[in-house]
Amino acid sequence: MTSPRRAATLSGVVSTFDAAAYLKVRAVWRELHDRFGLAILQEGLVPHFSWHIAEQYDLAGLDQKLTEISAQIAPFDIHTNGLGVFTGENPVLYLTIVKDAALMALHHTIWQACEAFAQGSSPFYTEQSWIPHVTLASADLQQENLPEVLRSLVERDFSWTMHVETICVGKHTLGQVGELDCKFDLEGEFNENHS
Repeated sequence: MTSPRRAATLSGVVSTFDAAAYLKVRAVWRELHDRFGLAILQEGLVPHFSWHIAEQYDLAGLDQKLTEISAQIAPFDIHTNGLGVFTGENPVLYLTIVKDAALMALHHTIWQACEAFAQGSSPFYTEQSWIPHVTLASADLQQENLPEVLRSLVERDFSWTMHVETICVGKHTLGQVGELDCKFDLEGEFNENHS
């Protein structure tokens, strides 16, 4: 899959991770920054994965709907199982998130809710196209340095478990750190299908 061309400013509905997973991802970002000068490491940038991306949302309606949804969803774990690359002129290196039935069902619920309040939705996040992932490098990753970056990571075990407790709405302007508003804590009852 090629990396998408993006508008100058995009909004998204995402989830962040517990402190342990946050630190693990940030450690990889720092290493890639220190060894290869990759600019994904920025103060304020938060490890996350995206459920839906659009040019803009009706935030009042979306906030109300996400409040309802988050009250019904219990905190859950996601599992990663290795590295992936979105190819293209500007490749993106990422951790692949396992798409199990529970995660796909949750994506269906969140995507449908977001779509009702979105304008300019990204086709890469539809149910048919969605590749859940955690970005490791994108801003300065090029076809020329991608092989060396991959060699530095390829022998590592990226079978991680990451705990998810929030749904957030974010806005990202190219070249700047995105703003993230994690106001929706998952408060539903425990669901063993999400563990």
